[in-house]
Amino acid sequence: AVVSTQSGHYGRGKWHGTSSSHDFAGEMAYLNVYAEELSSSEIGSMMELGMCNIEVDVHESSRVIRWEDLVELERTGTVTDVYIGECIDKTVERLAGELTEARAEKEK
Repeated sequence: AVVSTQSGHYGRGKWHGTSSSHDFAGEMAYLNVYAEELSSSEIGSMMELGMCNIEVDVHESSRVIRWEDLVELERTGTVTDVYIGECIDKTVERLAGELTEARAEKEK
């Protein structure tokens, strides 16, 4: 599957239907496109949560292109997955904390 846009179709690695001079040659992480304009304070709040945030996006109902869907698209060109260990480490720490809290609550 590809995401249709006004200027082409985005498949990870390049814009299909365009010349090779339009190949994407950079890094991208957690791209989301929303159907509504977000305010600067809403964007700031998202940035404060950080790249490793796993909380539900409060604007979920207006996301029209989701990062989770983009990573599943067919890849073209040279695409390399990058291991983001910091996010995994933070997630493990958060889950360990939640487990500790749950065990303490159960013992009450």
